[in-house]
Amino acid sequence: GLGGGGGGGGSYCRRLCSWGYVVLGYNKRDGVGVAGGNALDDVVSAQMVDDLIGWARTDVLLAPLVRDGGAMDTADKTDDDIVTAPAKGGVYLLGHSRGGKISMLQACGDERVRAACLLDPVDNTVYAPLGEGFPSAVAKMRNTKDGGPPLLVVGGKYGGDCAPKGSNYLSFLEQSNPKSWGVEVRAGHFQFLDSATLVQRAVCEENPGVADAQVREVSQALMVAHAETVFRGVPREAALRRTMKTLEQSWGDGAFDRVNAQVAPGQKSPELPWVLLRDGISSA
Repeated sequence: GLGGGGGGGGSYCRRLCSWGYVVLGYNKRDGVGVAGGNALDDVVSAQMVDDLIGWARTDVLLAPLVRDGGAMDTADKTDDDIVTAPAKGGVYLLGHSRGGKISMLQACGDERVRAACLLDPVDNTVYAPLGEGFPSAVAKMRNTKDGGPPLLVVGGKYGGDCAPKGSNYLSFLEQSNPKSWGVEVRAGHFQFLDSATLVQRAVCEENPGVADAQVREVSQALMVAHAETVFRGVPREAALRRTMKTLEQSWGDGAFDRVNAQVAPGQKSPELPWVLLRDGISSA
């Protein structure tokens, strides 16, 4: 779910692989849409994900990794003396924009999917209005126990018409599992991807004040941390705290220090590069 017209998210796949995860990607190659839409409807697209998971469960090499409860690693200790449990099998879905929606259409009710990472997800919009073949993923989450598996939802503050309010990441986060994480970054809709087309950049709002590389780095660091809590037993609170601290030091550009400083009367506090919306702990 990281296509978006060829810009893709290869860097996300490589980041997961560097942490020992096996990534199964696919490309439908059926057209380029402004906001990630294409010729295949959402129901067919979700069925493709279902078929891919089913195929992986029958493959000799992939099956032990996909099947729930399959041990893949041994207990280990991190630099922070956090003891991780043996890794377990299962599926982690990753999707951007409409790919996030399709991920949730599949994840809700599929016990093989243990968690998902949604990057600026979009539900039904003018580009793909509610109708036959285009159900609402947010509605399905609402009707699923706990809203489906635990999520990492990373939303772009400047989604504009490509990720409008009422159909954007806030709607997904509102209906998500109580153990989900939610982060809002100061970015446009396509700044999450490795590269965007000229049409996408022209139509979808961007924030020139933040580099695309920073958006990807924040998203990928959170993605890995989230996966580690689900598949390797790293404590959720410790993983989130450590990741946010590292990001503030590496990519915060001093903004977090400035915002904590005293602001003169009449002046606005500087806008933070990202804001933690939910930690999956206090709301759990």
